[in-house]
Amino acid sequence: MDQERITNHQLFSMVVLFVIGSSLIVGVAAQVEIDKWIAILIALAAAVPTLMVYIKLLSLFPGKNLFDILFLIFGKWVGRLFVLLYTWYAFHLGAMVLRNFGEFVNMMAMPETPMIMPILLMGVSCIWIVKEGIEVLGRSAFFLLPIIVAIIFIVQLLCIPQLNLQFLTPILADGWEPVLEGAFSTFSFPFAETVLFAAVLCCPANKKAPYKPFLGGLIAGAFIILTVTFRNLMVMGATLKQSPYFPSYIAVGRIRIGDFLQRMEITVSIVFVVGAFIKISICLLAASTGVKKLAGLNHFRSVVMPIGILMILLANGIYKNTIEMVKWAFDIYSYYALPFQLFIPLVLLGIALISKHKKKKANEQPSS
Repeated sequence: MDQERITNHQLFSMVVLFVIGSSLIVGVAAQVEIDKWIAILIALAAAVPTLMVYIKLLSLFPGKNLFDILFLIFGKWVGRLFVLLYTWYAFHLGAMVLRNFGEFVNMMAMPETPMIMPILLMGVSCIWIVKEGIEVLGRSAFFLLPIIVAIIFIVQLLCIPQLNLQFLTPILADGWEPVLEGAFSTFSFPFAETVLFAAVLCCPANKKAPYKPFLGGLIAGAFIILTVTFRNLMVMGATLKQSPYFPSYIAVGRIRIGDFLQRMEITVSIVFVVGAFIKISICLLAASTGVKKLAGLNHFRSVVMPIGILMILLANGIYKNTIEMVKWAFDIYSYYALPFQLFIPLVLLGIALISKHKKKKANEQPSS
């Protein structure tokens, strides 16, 4: 990444905030009623080896990111096509999260405000941080993560009087089919979206691959999603499925502690703003890095502004309404994202390992 470096703690913080990103507010596994937690655990079990694929791929090519590896494996022209596809994926995902933020603000906080305003505000903030570089983004994530975790923990405690364990039963009342559908959805959104970190990071030569911060960030993010999902379920029960729009906001809105603590929804808003900020920034950074590779530029910073503006414009017009946004997120997105998240990385890793094995055998053959 143009000689920029981040620490393992900063990488861990970025991964956690990226994973919880928009998923805490939009929700996960919308196909399931009270068995969402099972779907999350299954999705995590599938996401861990998938993430290992990303890390192994980077470790086989020290100093190279995903875009470099695509060129090395597939060659100049086919590689360029795949770099273009991944650049689009990063750009599109960033626009979708931007729109999630705009819909949330428009529906829950400022219904009279034009959609473009919150999208523009968040988009400009992300453009600024990305132009500063991944080091600044990493330091920001490291600073913000403890604040977000503290807010979530306090809200969880305040929700205790509202919790009803009976809302977690019966288990598997609708069978395994909706649970597996929810697991597939949760695998793609948000767990396997971490493939974009492979596009903006590389493994330095003579250093261990960052398995611990990467996997630790994924598992920690999944744990936060799991605990928040348990809270939402125990507050709202089966009605959670009938409230598909921003379930965490609705659940936390039910907290009432006398006249002293009300309107706790603001805490959900803070968590969402921070998570969305980090996630959109990573998407913008990945898209800018892809354009840099395609155009043969020396640095990505020169294209951050125009790509960010285009991302804002796409976000403003990408959905007709919130219903369309939710349908795309839970019914279509998983199938669209799977090639980027799983199939192409597996093909890359397979080709890389075969090539490495052939080179090793060739080197072991005695010279005649």
